[in-house]
Amino acid sequence: MQTARWRCSTDGWWIRLLPECPQGVGVKRVVRELELRGVTWNVSEIGTAGRTLLSLPGAMGAIDAMRPALDSLARDRTILAVNYPPFPTMTAFCDGLADLLDALGRDRVDVFGTSFGGYVAQCLVRRHPHRVENLVLAHTYVLTPRDARKLRAGIWLAPRIPRAIFERLAALKLQVVLQPVRRSNPSSYAALVSEIRSAMQTSLSPAAVQRNNRWMLEAIRSFPMARDDVSPSTRRIMIVESDNDPVLRSRARAAVRAMYPHALVKTFHGTGHVTALAEPSAFAAEVADFLGTGERT
Repeated sequence: MQTARWRCSTDGWWIRLLPECPQGVGVKRVVRELELRGVTWNVSEIGTAGRTLLSLPGAMGAIDAMRPALDSLARDRTILAVNYPPFPTMTAFCDGLADLLDALGRDRVDVFGTSFGGYVAQCLVRRHPHRVENLVLAHTYVLTPRDARKLRAGIWLAPRIPRAIFERLAALKLQVVLQPVRRSNPSSYAALVSEIRSAMQTSLSPAAVQRNNRWMLEAIRSFPMARDDVSPSTRRIMIVESDNDPVLRSRARAAVRAMYPHALVKTFHGTGHVTALAEPSAFAAEVADFLGTGERT
């Protein structure tokens, strides 16, 4: 049985090499735990070739659940999938992510964010625009000052809900969100639910929900977003959506398209809020086609 190994880089930050996880055919996958400026990052590095694609997960934090889609994308590029350490603000997280990319020797990267991760990606490109090459936003949203009230309510409410009720509500939401997977791939549905529930024990705890709401509330003030303020002359943007997303209704999806009028929009049919899980091959093919060759530029 493999055991974890620690090593210290020349820059003085610590890397813990964990046992390799199951991987796709011909795809190298290593999970590392990095200690950087007192913050612990969990980084899944998939593939070894070409440009880097930074993957930011949704609030459920189930990086491994994305494995089929990410393995396909890693055939001609390197994927870095990260977790969300407990930074106090969205700004601090984005700065920490820039430090992480420095530590890993990455300058400019393509960025893929889904759901909450898509909102984080939008903040990152505004905080550190020189670090982001191309942007893929899947099943995500934009926020305005009008959303501040509900975010404050979430901050207040999350720690006050009894844990049993909180977990029951999370399980019910998971059932709704994963319905497209149950229809498209019933044989893998049970394993996927178990995997995501395990990840949710930390990533979707009351404390994590409260933190996410605090991040978004701070981001509304720190990253005011305006139509087409991310210049199409310096990077390309792709929006992935579904025509039956139960989390993001038509008005929310339209707001994202309006924010980025020059973006390429790919609308899937019947994949709900989880296209990368329901149709991983089709999703990966569309994203790979948009990003183009994985060769370093």
